[in-house]
Amino acid sequence: MKGQELLFLSFRFSNPIFSIPLAFSESILADLRIGHHAHCRPHFANIVEHHFSIYEYAFGLHFLQRLVIEQGLDVGFAFDGDADRCIAVDERGQVVDGDRILYLYAAFLQKQGLLGAGHVVTTIMSNMGLYRALDALGIGYEQTDVGDKYVYERIQQRGDPLGGEQSGHIIFAKYATTGDGLLTAIKVMQAMLAQKRPLSELHAGMVSYPQVLINVRVADKAAAAAHPQVVAALEAARAGLGTQGRILLRKSGTEPVLRVMCEAEDGDMAQRAADSVAAALRGSGMAVEG
Repeated sequence: MKGQELLFLSFRFSNPIFSIPLAFSESILADLRIGHHAHCRPHFANIVEHHFSIYEYAFGLHFLQRLVIEQGLDVGFAFDGDADRCIAVDERGQVVDGDRILYLYAAFLQKQGLLGAGHVVTTIMSNMGLYRALDALGIGYEQTDVGDKYVYERIQQRGDPLGGEQSGHIIFAKYATTGDGLLTAIKVMQAMLAQKRPLSELHAGMVSYPQVLINVRVADKAAAAAHPQVVAALEAARAGLGTQGRILLRKSGTEPVLRVMCEAEDGDMAQRAADSVAAALRGSGMAVEG
């Protein structure tokens, strides 16, 4: 890699509490004698002005992608405020989310003979492309509900070495019991340096499926999910997708919202299926404005 240059970004640096991830990042890199640049994303007003989405707001990814490309860096890492999540950007400016990190590190463990019969523990929100890519390598996987606590419970039950979420919560069971963004960054660098390959090549074997997420606010999550009109729409959408995609209806754990998630080989197909279930929710009389 060219000079082993790295870029770390810690969002919400204006709050002293959130300066900790960046400080630790610089300390670790200095100890490892790896060249790096450290940046923090300007505060919320600038994010709003540039119309970043919520996902991009949390990690400042557009900002990071541009910096990695402009400065010719090997890799960039973005952390959320408390640095338990990490998303990477490869040397081409492509986002490497939690699913792709799981894929490339599982492949690395397999090549090193360290995976054995171990599986990769994911959540139901992981992209279908991850499962297809793991299948191609002959690597098994498990699915849990959303939340790294459920991921770790399954890791403990099975003794698996690796698990995580698309959002960037990655658990390396040998070293931690929960997501650790700084550890994740170090492990990604380990895979790059040990194999002497750019990050873009390490995750190229995973092709992500187009994914659509629609949130519908409801008065009663359980009643809305069980409404006959909604159940029928969900069954029809699944039948229409067949083996080309999947659709989920799940309850938010933090707000009165049902989340319709659909992914398929074709983005238009995914959108139509998700729209049909969301329309059924709104037409059932169970949805509320807000």
